[in-house]
Amino acid sequence: MKLKYNVLSAVLLVVALMTACKDKDEKIVGGNDALRLTARINGMNSDEVTKLQNGQEVGVWLSAKVVDNDLNLADVSKNTRFIQSAEGLVSEPATHWNYQPALELYAYSPYDAKAGENPAAYVFAVSTEQDKADNVRSDLLWTKHTLNYAEGSATLAFKHLMSKIVLNIYSTSPSAALEDSKVTLTNVKTSATVNLGNGGVVAQETVEDVVSATVNEVPAEINIVREAIIVPQTIAKGSQLLEILTKKELTYTWETDEDLVIESGKQITLKVEVKETECIVSIQEIADWGASELIAGDAVGLPKVEVFDYYNHSGIEGIVISVDATGKHGWVVSLDEIKERLAPNPLETTGSDDDALANLEMALKDDPTLEKYPAMKWCNDKNQGDMTGWVLPDWELLKIFGEAVLKEDETCKKFNEAIQNAPVSEEEKTEINVKAQYQTTYYISSTFAGTKGKAISYCYNEDRPTWLQAPRYDTEAITPNQGERGQVRAFHKF
Repeated sequence: MKLKYNVLSAVLLVVALMTACKDKDEKIVGGNDALRLTARINGMNSDEVTKLQNGQEVGVWLSAKVVDNDLNLADVSKNTRFIQSAEGLVSEPATHWNYQPALELYAYSPYDAKAGENPAAYVFAVSTEQDKADNVRSDLLWTKHTLNYAEGSATLAFKHLMSKIVLNIYSTSPSAALEDSKVTLTNVKTSATVNLGNGGVVAQETVEDVVSATVNEVPAEINIVREAIIVPQTIAKGSQLLEILTKKELTYTWETDEDLVIESGKQITLKVEVKETECIVSIQEIADWGASELIAGDAVGLPKVEVFDYYNHSGIEGIVISVDATGKHGWVVSLDEIKERLAPNPLETTGSDDDALANLEMALKDDPTLEKYPAMKWCNDKNQGDMTGWVLPDWELLKIFGEAVLKEDETCKKFNEAIQNAPVSEEEKTEINVKAQYQTTYYISSTFAGTKGKAISYCYNEDRPTWLQAPRYDTEAITPNQGERGQVRAFHKF
């Protein structure tokens, strides 16, 4: 009897130990929710200017351990592309916590797929024609942040790794008219090796000329203001740094009279007096780059808009079809449209009802050229230069267009009036055809449904024959074959 009791006790002890081990193994100290991130740029105080530009891309490494010395040892994500939207920084597909209680985050902007090749020695170059280009591409932002699961969402505080030169220029010479002058920083280093693990910047030796950008806000007693972003460096004494070429082709230059140290994250303001035969330069201020800085943030005057307004801001141009409570964020559709197919060779697949970017990524994985997906390709081709975000809408997004525009004669007419009034050439805009619809026409979405696709049908001809039973507007999805041509408009979030 005693032996039986001892055996039973031993069995119970083993079971208890196994349960304890299981509890220990299964203990989850973090969830697997999607990361929720927002971003601001150090030095900015106003709520309106803390965000990155809508559509701006950020590269992110995430790791359960510190990987400053080699970001490619990160075990959660490596150079994952996040995009600034009205909801904050988001990735497609979503990035999750991976059941970690904390994550080390390293991030930079603008995103570059090549940065993942050697993040400890990433080569970054500023634009040499900043009078023509969007300076966002020259403004390298960086941050390191420890995320804690218990805190939920996190705000990332980015800092500028490059340097900025501001030139306040005025003339005391009647002959030196400065308006429309070309102002160039000469013989400056324009590229650097950047350690994205710790934010370190080392200038490379190649020197070039950088044409500065125009600043519209001009202080009193100043004729023109120019600014340029360059890599941190030291300009040696006696080096020519500045050249001003006036509209009358008069040239003024300036050589440094002592070493000029330009540090990372600093803004140097120079006051430039143009005289008859020379220009005199003095350092007006050296400060942290950030106060009232707008280059990498949303413009303070982000417009308030309404449905059917013409929208043209930050390179996004179209007609507003939805807007949030602030009047500053929503969706636009392209001014033009085409008739095209989702996929000429139908694919047996299912797409997302509410994630156009996920549908695009699925297509890109199958065919990076998107030749197999002509409707998506037409929308994606609107992403020229630094522009991103134009998509063929998912089903839920297409329904927003349907309810706002297609549902009623009056809303359709308002939309067409907005198209007519858009200040672009006739070749760049296309109205909805409401005159010749004797049969159902439809707009297609990026949502695949087997070998078909989800679409919204409409039929507008008020004189259509009575035998035509198709509803004028159908709130339910129709599913035409992927190879059939439907109407296509591109959508963009603002």
